Amino acid sequence: MGMLRLTTMHVNRRTLTSFEVERQQLDGHQCNSKLQCCVVFSKEKMKQVLQQHKMSVIPQTFSLVKNILLNVLSRPLLSSTVIAFLALHWKSLPLAYHLRFAVLILRPKPDLLTEGTVHRDRLLLDDLDFNLHMNNSTYNKHGDFARVGLFLSSGLHQVIRKRGWWYANGGVYFSFRREIKPFSLWTIHSKLHSYDTKWLFFEHKYEVNGQVAAVGFSKFVVKTRDGKDVAPLDVLKALIYSDPSSSLSLTKMLERPPNWSGSQFGADLLNIEKSLNTKLE
Repeated sequence: MGMLRLTTMHVNRRTLTSFEVERQQLDGHQCNSKLQCCVVFSKEKMKQVLQQHKMSVIPQTFSLVKNILLNVLSRPLLSSTVIAFLALHWKSLPLAYHLRFAVLILRPKPDLLTEGTVHRDRLLLDDLDFNLHMNNSTYNKHGDFARVGLFLSSGLHQVIRKRGWWYANGGVYFSFRREIKPFSLWTIHSKLHSYDTKWLFFEHKYEVNGQVAAVGFSKFVVKTRDGKDVAPLDVLKALIYSDPSSSLSLTKMLERPPNWSGSQFGADLLNIEKSLNTKLE
C-alpha cells in the first residue's frame, strides 16, 4: 500500500478526506501516481483507512529506530560516546525514575523507628547544579525514593491501603551542612522521627564519607476515603497489630505521649533546628 497523507473534515454527517494516493484504487476509481483525489467515505470506510494508516506507521517507526541504532553501533567512536553519555545520565532516561521504585519493595523489613532504611546512590552529572555539587531538587527526588522505600519495606503502605486509607506528603524541610561533590557515594538514613495528633514526621539524614551533609524532615497525613484525618496513633497501632514483632521500639514509642509539639509545620521549624543541632553538633 502506498503512503497516505490524510486531512479530514465533517460534511453533512459524512467524512470528507483529501489525500495523496500512489497507484491505488479507491471505491472503484483508478488514481494515477501522485494524483490528488477527493473521495467521500462512510464512517466505517474512514475507520478502515485510518486503521490501515496507523498499522503502517508502527513498523516504519521501529524500522527507523533500528536503522539509527545500527548506524551508531557501526561507528566505534560514536557508539562509545553515546554509551558513555547514557551511562552518566541513565537516571534521567524515560521511565528510569519509575522503574527505580519497583525494587524498593524487595528491601528487608526495617525497624520503622530505630533502624529505618538506607538508600545509597552515586552523584552523577545530571544531578549537579552550576556550583558542581548536588542540586537542591536532587535532595527532594531521592528523599522520595527513601520515603517510598520506608513505607513499602516497613509494611506501612500495605497497612494503610488495606484499610482503604491513603496518605500524602504535607511538607518537606531541609538543613544543608556540607556539599556532595560529583561521583561521590552517599547515603540517606530514613526513619520515623515522631508524631502528633495529625502528622507523622520522618527524618532523612544524608551522609557522605561518614559525615552528615544534610538533614531533612517530611510530614505525612493519613486520610480515609471521605477525606477525614486518621490519627497517627491509630495508624501505628494498625501497623503493630498487623505484625506484632515488626517493631519493639515502635511499641515502646506508643506507650508515651507524642513527642512532637504543634500541628503546623511552619511553627515546628524551631523545634526541628534544635533537633538538628542536638544530633549534629
